[in-house]
Amino acid sequence: MARFVRLAQDVAEPAVSVVDEWQGRGVGSLLLDEIAHRARQEGIRYFAAPVLAQNETAIALLSRLGDTTVTNNGTEVELLVSLGEDDGSPPSLHRLLRHAAEQTILPSVAFCTGWRRGPGRRTRRAQARSWLRRRHPGAPRRHWPRRPNSR
Repeated sequence: MARFVRLAQDVAEPAVSVVDEWQGRGVGSLLLDEIAHRARQEGIRYFAAPVLAQNETAIALLSRLGDTTVTNNGTEVELLVSLGEDDGSPPSLHRLLRHAAEQTILPSVAFCTGWRRGPGRRTRRAQARSWLRRRHPGAPRRHWPRRPNSR
């Protein structure tokens, strides 16, 4: 989920939420890029975001959008991020959403690498491949779990 709420003529507060099993896969970055793109179209020049001071991931994510001023308020920090000029459409959000709708992306649990099997058991990678073949027989092989250095 991603949205922004206008606080003033050219200032808005962003909000991005990603479910646990999809965190760490770039979804939050893509959503933030999308709302920043839309905010620029609406004439918003700054994002003002209150963030917990210990949430380094959110601070880094917002700071990469542009010049950032950080104000410390105890357990929270207030980020004022300059959105700058729009450089075109956001990166591959539409491609990511298409794959999610087609169910050709699996949650990160299915893509475990390096786990060894016990006696008489398949590896997690083999289990994920088998599940994908049963669920989507025509799915392109490029979406199947692979060994770490295979192409």
